[in-house]
Amino acid sequence: MWETDEIIIIMIMILFRSRPYKEGAPKRLLLSQEMSLLSDLKDAISRRIENRAAAARRFAVRVRNHARMVDCYLTAYHKQASA
Repeated sequence: MWETDEIIIIMIMILFRSRPYKEGAPKRLLLSQEMSLLSDLKDAISRRIENRAAAARRFAVRVRNHARMVDCYLTAYHKQASA
């Protein structure tokens, strides 16, 4: 389910979050950048999941349409064969 690049990004974010900032570092700026990156990562993963769900729904529609088409062909075949 998880791609390698997604796992690497998550590991890097965990490493950044577990280390304290150095003295004199712009802590508010760095924290806002981290939060922005985490938000972007969450959005990207969410969109990916939504895309997979949409692909599954599209495939289910194609399978249903195929089943209907086969049913129509079989009905026509049986009508023709019994006549």
